[in-house]
Amino acid sequence: MEPRRSCAEGSGAALDLWLLGDFRLGQGAATVELTPRAEHLVAFLALRSNMTRTAVAAQLWPDLDESQARGCLRSTLWRLPRPDGLPLVVTSGDRLYLTRFVQVDVTRLREGLDQWLPGDAPPVQIGPLSGDLLPDWYDDWLVIDRERQRQIRLHALERISAWYVGAERFDRAIEAALQAIAGDPLRESAHRCLIQAHLAEGNISEARRQVDIYRSLLTEAGIPAHLSAHMYELLRPARTRAASAVTPLVRGTRCGVAF
Repeated sequence: MEPRRSCAEGSGAALDLWLLGDFRLGQGAATVELTPRAEHLVAFLALRSNMTRTAVAAQLWPDLDESQARGCLRSTLWRLPRPDGLPLVVTSGDRLYLTRFVQVDVTRLREGLDQWLPGDAPPVQIGPLSGDLLPDWYDDWLVIDRERQRQIRLHALERISAWYVGAERFDRAIEAALQAIAGDPLRESAHRCLIQAHLAEGNISEARRQVDIYRSLLTEAGIPAHLSAHMYELLRPARTRAASAVTPLVRGTRCGVAF
C-alpha cells in the first residue's frame, strides 16, 4: 500500500510530468531541470508503483551488480531537486514512490478513458493520443509500458472515431481513424474505422480506395491480403447500394460505383 502523505507534502504546488513525447517536468510555465539519471528514475516511478529500492536499481541499471546499482540509485536520489522544498520521491520502508503532487499525463489520460461510459462524448481530445511513450528512450524496462500505452491509444482512437461517426462529425472521425492507422498501419480495426466513416458520409469511392490501400499494405508486408468477416460485413451495405446502381448506369441516367 502506498504510504500516507504528510500535510506539508500535500500543500506543495502541483508539478506536471509529461511522458507522452519528450520528457518534461514543469511547474507552471517553468521547467524543473533534472539529470538524465533523475529523469529515468522519475519516469520509472511514474509508470510503476510499490517497487523496492533493489528492484528499481536493477531495472534502471541492469548492467551493474546489485551493490553498484544501489549506489547509483542513492546518488540519483540525493541529487533530485526539491521544488518548494518538497521531495520528488518519498520512501516507505524500502519502497520508493513518486510524490502525489506530481500530475502525470499518462495517468490522467488513462483515468479519463477508464471512466468513459458508453454513449458519452470522448473525455480526451485526439491530440494527446497522437504521441508515443518516451519514443526517444531505448531502455529495456520501457518496452512493456510503451506497448501497453500503444494499445490503450489505438483502442481509444478507434472508439473516438466510432463516436464521431454517430455524432455525424465525419471530419473528426476520419482524423481519429487516421491517427490509429499511423500508430499501426496493418491494424485492420483501424482501417475499418476509417472505411466506416467514409461510408457513413456517403463517400463510397473513398471507402473503396481505403480497402485497396489496406490490401496493398498487407501485400507489401508479405501477409495474404484476405479481408476478415468483419470487413466484409462492414462493406455489405455499400456493395448492395453499388449493385442497385448498375441498372441506372447501363441506362445512362446516372453514375454508379461498385466494390
